[in-house]
Amino acid sequence: ERSRIVAPDSAIGPLDEVETDTFTAVPTLEVPLRTGGSVSLDWTLSSDKSQYRNQSDEFSGSQPGITFEQPLLRGAGLDYNEASIVIAEANLGEQRSQAQVAVINELVQSETAYWNLYRSWKVLQVNLGLYATARDLLENQRRQTELMNSSVANVYNFEVALAVSAETVLQSELEFRRAVRTLKVVIQNPDLELEAGLTLMPTTEPRLVGYEFDAEKLVQFAMRNRAELLELEYERVRSSIEVLMRDNETLPQLDLLASWNLNGFTDASNSYWRATEDFGDEPDGWMVG
Repeated sequence: ERSRIVAPDSAIGPLDEVETDTFTAVPTLEVPLRTGGSVSLDWTLSSDKSQYRNQSDEFSGSQPGITFEQPLLRGAGLDYNEASIVIAEANLGEQRSQAQVAVINELVQSETAYWNLYRSWKVLQVNLGLYATARDLLENQRRQTELMNSSVANVYNFEVALAVSAETVLQSELEFRRAVRTLKVVIQNPDLELEAGLTLMPTTEPRLVGYEFDAEKLVQFAMRNRAELLELEYERVRSSIEVLMRDNETLPQLDLLASWNLNGFTDASNSYWRATEDFGDEPDGWMVG
């Protein structure tokens, strides 16, 4: 900081002015402490030059020092000052749990969509086979009627059965198209347009495998790895830490302050080196509060 002050001065005689040039620089390094306090290292360099009626008075100062500040009640302690880190870790764990749930749900939806497509396709194939069988039976019944081996009523019955089978095929095809559309939505492939005529065909066949589970071990594993339970656990940790922080913030404000510095002065302006050499000639400064 540099400044110049011009002020009037009236002694015995005419009014005159006093011109004062000052310069102050305080480079500081502040180190925060895990206990909530801080240690500051600074070095104050200052110079002052005053001119009055062709007379000048000047000096320079060099004052390195250290300042210590430590809360004793409110805001004190490792637990309080590291609580924000613990809360941030809890938030990260909660977000990871939510992401894990989202990934698992997406995998389940993908798996379900594929096997729904497989089921719809197989049902459609079965209903197409039944429709073909109903059509063949109707044609056979018509031939038998022409040969006078059956009645017209039987033909009507088989025509009704064919109509029902045709309706079932249409419903199965509609269900299959819905399954294809659902799988396209899950896949999220830009090359597979929802409204396009491209049909997805299932090629992976189901493989039925028998398992024997250790029920107790399975339950324990599930309890340790259930993402929603992990999310609740992280939320509980964060809430507990916040309660402890609020309790600490209700304490009175009581801080310990202490500082110590060396003093060096010289009657030459801007001669900080000479002022530094004068450390041993001046008493030290200190403060405790």
